[in-house]
Amino acid sequence: MSAAASQRGAAHSYAAALAALLNAEISRQRCAGDDAGAVIESARFFSSVFGALEPLLLAFRNQAALLERSGRVDEARRVLMDGQSLALRLDLPR
Repeated sequence: MSAAASQRGAAHSYAAALAALLNAEISRQRCAGDDAGAVIESARFFSSVFGALEPLLLAFRNQAALLERSGRVDEARRVLMDGQSLALRLDLPR
């Protein structure tokens, strides 16, 4: 799927937008220069709609959920507190 096609689908959901962003990153790493404009637009689209920190905050939440499911509740709590600390330092909205 091209980055441009991914971007069109991204208008419909967060998951599609994140997939388009990841597709753009893979294209960049593979030096797929034919799609350079679409790759740039895909990254800009995701950031303008969802914010640049959204993937990082999701990573905190997902890591904590996985730790909690495996019974490592104290570690999960620490991960969530790290995410909260970052959000407070950056004065992010709730």
